[in-house]
Amino acid sequence: MGTLLLNKIKKQASCFLQEKYRNARIAFSDVTAAELLAEEATNNDPWGPDARTMTKISEASFNMNDYWRIVYVLHKRLDHIDWKHWRQSYKTLTLLEFLLTHGPTTIAEEFLCDSEVIEELGTFTHVDENGFNWGLNMQKRSDKILELLGGGEALTQARLKALKTTKEIKGFASTLTDINDPHMDNLETPILAKNESSFDEEKALEFPSSEDESFKCMHLWDCPPIPEKGSLLESDGSEENDTKSEGFITDICSKLGISPSKTTAAAAQKMAFRSFSDAGNVAKNKFGRQFSLRF
Repeated sequence: MGTLLLNKIKKQASCFLQEKYRNARIAFSDVTAAELLAEEATNNDPWGPDARTMTKISEASFNMNDYWRIVYVLHKRLDHIDWKHWRQSYKTLTLLEFLLTHGPTTIAEEFLCDSEVIEELGTFTHVDENGFNWGLNMQKRSDKILELLGGGEALTQARLKALKTTKEIKGFASTLTDINDPHMDNLETPILAKNESSFDEEKALEFPSSEDESFKCMHLWDCPPIPEKGSLLESDGSEENDTKSEGFITDICSKLGISPSKTTAAAAQKMAFRSFSDAGNVAKNKFGRQFSLRF
């Protein structure tokens, strides 16, 4: 378990460094992305080139500029064989076989000159610590490539088979795309958004925010409006009582020969003070009710 984790970390670190190195070379040299992919696909790392990378290389090989760069990389790998770096040779054969069946038809003519080297690679023998016979795999690839380099019916059938497999894979991928069509998801999106919106509205009504001005006096919905006549918060009944009291005081003052204006002014001043006092009490009661409702 620890060895697998260590190998995975090494692979991720190697891929990260290769990506940075690739970007630097593309930025500061005339190397192309396809050329770098060909170099990375045939390096000595303990993992082989994946199908996606080889597909990118084969597609780029139909471009004339990238074609010669890819061919140059493969020729260079086959010209320098080192059995200590046998993975490099094995991965080169893997990529070459893929290009013979997926790349331009001129690939077969281009590598006829390397037939002897490819045949020599078929004599490689190596069995790893897990018991896997890499030498046998190398021999099978060597024999297959030599057969394809001969052209004729073998190459034609191999290319037709590869083309059929590619179409089947693309058809399967398109079927999955239709099943997971994003437009189908978009049909449910407005409904979901509407439900979420209604839920948010209901939640806002149930739990009003203390900062929302429109909800500060919601607990007073059922309360009747408070009229303001003569004073800030005096009701009609208190106004009638004050009027009666004022008339009674005026009658007494007229009988005693006293001017009622002073008395009326004093009463009005008293009424004003009482009104402001009542307003403070009502505001205090409102604040208390709001505070109790929020907590």
